[in-house]
Amino acid sequence: MIRQAEISDLPYFLRAAQEFIELTPFSLDVESYLDNMIQLISNESSGIFTTGTGHCVIVLVPSLYNSNEIIGRVISTWGVGGLKCFKHAVRWAKHNGASILMADSFVDTRMESFYKRFGMIQTDRVYLRTI
Repeated sequence: MIRQAEISDLPYFLRAAQEFIELTPFSLDVESYLDNMIQLISNESSGIFTTGTGHCVIVLVPSLYNSNEIIGRVISTWGVGGLKCFKHAVRWAKHNGASILMADSFVDTRMESFYKRFGMIQTDRVYLRTI
């Protein structure tokens, strides 16, 4: 069952953060991540959907280039059921005015095929530097 995430889902998000740390070359500050999830759960511009073993988070943001467009920014997809949550989150974003879907992927080729399955194309590259 896919449902909107609630504060009571924080134990799941803690497990997801721990899996992310274990399975990817990236790190995150777990306390900051959970604080951010609390803020996102209470934000009407955020759609967070979970199965209890997977999730997808989309945040609605205005387009810098066209004030009539809203972008559905995918900021996290993870776990068993993440694909179903992704589909649900995309419908939520569209229902809430998004006309563009944007997502990124850190070095994981599985995510490239995941996004391509939904008709998404690579349009940009991300450059990072610690300052």
